Amino acid sequence: MSHEDDEPYWSTTPPEDHGSYPDWARGVEDAPPPAAGAAAEDQDVLEQILEMLTQVSATQQSQQQGLNALNEAVQNQQSAIEAQQKEMDDLQASLAAAPDGPFAWAELRGLEREMLWRRLYDWVTWLEDRYLRNLSVSRQGIPALHADWYRHPVAVEMLTALMVAHFAAYREKAAPPSFALVDWHERALWPTLARMEALGLFKREDEEKDWDGPEVRNTRHDSSRFYGWLDADVQAHLEDRESN
Repeated sequence: MSHEDDEPYWSTTPPEDHGSYPDWARGVEDAPPPAAGAAAEDQDVLEQILEMLTQVSATQQSQQQGLNALNEAVQNQQSAIEAQQKEMDDLQASLAAAPDGPFAWAELRGLEREMLWRRLYDWVTWLEDRYLRNLSVSRQGIPALHADWYRHPVAVEMLTALMVAHFAAYREKAAPPSFALVDWHERALWPTLARMEALGLFKREDEEKDWDGPEVRNTRHDSSRFYGWLDADVQAHLEDRESN
């Protein structure tokens, strides 16, 4: 093979006939240069895409925060429901233990009775420190509670009623603002204290000494006479009903 066979099919100057160019070279030299604004337009498109991606990311973060807040609210609601359920269970257990009510002294036994005693004692101590100690000693109609007030059954019942009314007026989950607090003072606190003073439950001369309770009146309890009368009364009314 001659040297001429090793040279390309054009020697030094490409042929004018572009049709004889290889496919990869055809039209390269004649291609126009890229427009000056094309790169800028591409950059603008890229920036717009980046801005859109940033907005999408921000939207996703906002939605995630909303979902987190919603999840927290659901958990709080679930906790509140569980707490209410526990309160209902405790109330049901309390009613089962004391069917006549948690403040019915005559029916309370054991732990329920002890809990009410402690609750009442603490509340009366607060009442003395908050109100009674700050009133004038010459003020008429306001009793000075004896240190052993818990030995007086009438005082215990009246103070229990006053405490329950106070709980109802000052309960944490009370309705919108009302006159409940004023009513407790004007219809419960002062009338109860005045009534206790009028009844003479505590004698002032007994304040500085140990006290075993009030003097008890002599009363007669004749159960046989009562039940005999009860049977006769029921029978009489039954006969009247049948005759009519």
